[in-house]
Amino acid sequence: MKIRISGYSIRFRLRKGDLAVFLREGWVIEKFLVEPDEASGLSFQLSSGSEAAIRKRPGILEIVIPAEDTVRWHNDDVVGFRYEVAYGEILYRIVVEKDFACRTDESDGDDAFPQPGKPDKHCC
Repeated sequence: MKIRISGYSIRFRLRKGDLAVFLREGWVIEKFLVEPDEASGLSFQLSSGSEAAIRKRPGILEIVIPAEDTVRWHNDDVVGFRYEVAYGEILYRIVVEKDFACRTDESDGDDAFPQPGKPDKHCC
C-alpha cells in the first residue's frame, strides 16, 4: 500500500495483493517504524465499516471506508473513492484507489519525473 499525505489530504493506493487482503480480512495495514520496535512508529490502517470515518489509537491512524464501496470496488471497474471526513475541527479529504503501474498525475505537473522511455508521461 502506498500512502501520500499533503496538508489535510491522505491518499491510499492499494496494489492487487493489498486489495485482496482488504477484501478478505476487512482491513489492511502499512507500518512506518522509526526504530525496529513496534512502539516507535505509526501504522496506517484502512478498514471497512458502516461509514467513512477517521479513528486514532496510540500508534495507529485508522481510516474507515463504507463496506458497500469495498464490494463495488471489487466487482466493478471502479478505480477508487473520495471522501470528506470531519475529525475534530478539521475536514479531511481521503482518497482510496487501486494502484496502477503508471499514470499521469496532473497535480505534480512539471515537477514529476518522466516515465523512462515515455518523456511525456509521469510515474506514480
